[in-house]
Amino acid sequence: MECTVQLLFTILFIQKEFKLDRAKMNILIVEDEVLSAMYIEHSLAKNKDFFIDSVSDGEIAIKYAIEKKPDVILMDVRLGGSMTGIEASEKINLVYQPKIIFMTGYRGEELEEQTRHIPNSFVIEKPIRIEDIIKYISLPNN
Repeated sequence: MECTVQLLFTILFIQKEFKLDRAKMNILIVEDEVLSAMYIEHSLAKNKDFFIDSVSDGEIAIKYAIEKKPDVILMDVRLGGSMTGIEASEKINLVYQPKIIFMTGYRGEELEEQTRHIPNSFVIEKPIRIEDIIKYISLPNN
């Protein structure tokens, strides 16, 4: 009987802990400019409801996203390396459809057209304002 009660309490504790972890929103920052990534990560980390990680190129972002399935991806459009943020997002969307917030210093009609087909995506301009990121994170998926 004592073993059963202890097991029950252990199960309830694990379930409670799991729910707490899942309540946090998982955010992946994909940014090749280290200072920009650090600024965004530090600013968002003040919100205890976010679990934040960052990577610096599209190929790593794809692997991370497929494995960890973050709720939101903050994606720089022009990444260093062989892949753009848009290309990485397209590949991620083949597996699952997270909310993607594209970050760019070059907003225009062409960029809007390139991202229009990616579900749950938004475009914000650099310099990044954390208030804008939080606003888009809070919007329901479309």
